[in-house]
This record gives sequence, C-alpha cells and structure tokens, in this order.
Amino acid sequence: MRNFKGTREAFAAAVMDMAENDARVMVVSPDSLKAMRATEFGETYPDRKRGGVFGWHREQPHIPPYLAPQECGCHVDARALLLRAPDGGRLALEMVDSPFAFSALPYTPQQLEQAAHVEELPVPVRTVVTLCGAMRGVGGIDSWGSDVEEAFRLSGAEDREFTLRLII
Repeated sequence: MRNFKGTREAFAAAVMDMAENDARVMVVSPDSLKAMRATEFGETYPDRKRGGVFGWHREQPHIPPYLAPQECGCHVDARALLLRAPDGGRLALEMVDSPFAFSALPYTPQQLEQAAHVEELPVPVRTVVTLCGAMRGVGGIDSWGSDVEEAFRLSGAEDREFTLRLII
C-alpha cells in the first residue's frame, strides 16, 4: 500500500479510473418486475449500446448465464425506472437533469464477486438496484484483453453528481 501526501487532485491522478459513480438501493422482493425507459437490447454499456432500442422495456431481474457470475445487467441512457413488487408496491425513479445508468439484479456485487460458479450463488431474497450517474465502458474492442477506450473511462479526479426523483 502506498502513502499519499498532497492534494486531492494528486491522489486522484495516482489511482485507477473509476468503474462507476453510483448509489445502491435494496428492494425486499426478489421477483420485482422492472420497467424502464432506456436504451435496451439485453445489457447496454456506454461503449456497447449501438444495437439498443430506446423505449419502455420490461424484464424480471436476473443474471445472464455466463460461465462465471460477474457484474452485469447495466442499462444506459435511462430516463425512468419502475419496480413493481408482486404485492402491488411500486418504486419509481426518474431522471432530473440527465439520463442515468442502472442495473436491477437479484444479487449484490459482493455475492457475484465471491461466487466462482452460478451454483454457488444463494437463493435470491431481494432485488439490488444500482443507480449510476456515470458508468465506465466494458472494453474488449478487438478482444476481451483490450482496455476501455479513453472516451468511455471515468476519471477519479473529476467530481460527479447525479440527481434522481424518487416516487413511492
């Protein structure tokens, strides 16, 4: 571990790019239906959204059948998100100034990171909604060994904020 002395800018310049600028909300129901007004075609990321279609889309929170569990399910350019619980409860989030990115999954990022295989994930008990004011791209332009292009990176040196309207 390195020790840093100096300004916040010097520290930020020394650390890696950020993955996302986010907030997390946990909803009790694991089988919430999410409806979104966003760019959608499966997952979309800042550098992986050309095939996406903007509009209202619906889906159950899930993880794709990847070989190993990992961060997934991002939807970029969202204007609104509506979660509906089986008991009729609703939680709505709307953009205020600019579109946002989000994921709504049945697991926390820590649970996905700790599981080497899907079978190691626990039975879902909640929907974990991650709201992002900014999201780093995934890279892999010519192969999955490629880093993210400069235009799709998030600098740790910049202040970021985002505002959403919450409707219960």
